[in-house]
Amino acid sequence: MSGPNGIWGGRLALANRGNCNLRFEFHDDLSEPNQYKGFFHLWCGNNIDRANPEAATLIGEGKEGTSEFKLVTLIGTDSHSCAPSTFTVIPFGAGQIVGKWTETACPGGHVVMQRGR
Repeated sequence: MSGPNGIWGGRLALANRGNCNLRFEFHDDLSEPNQYKGFFHLWCGNNIDRANPEAATLIGEGKEGTSEFKLVTLIGTDSHSCAPSTFTVIPFGAGQIVGKWTETACPGGHVVMQRGR
């Protein structure tokens, strides 16, 4: 089974953080079947968060039609000390996915994402 390889992006509004952009890069881990590598990058409306976004590397596994990722390396937190801890990819219609994440110090969120370039 192959995952939705590529770069995915979506826009959303998060309480107390404003308008945000999420970019998630998804790759099959060719050394292990049904395993994936992910790269999470979330930044919100203020200039501090744009310069210092949430960023992390994750490793994932396919489970019942979804791909579930967990944190491997935290690269950065935003100005609210938010940092991703999990990320789930859910297929959603033609050419879209839903990205749903949890964070250590914040509520997390979800967004419909389209494939980027």
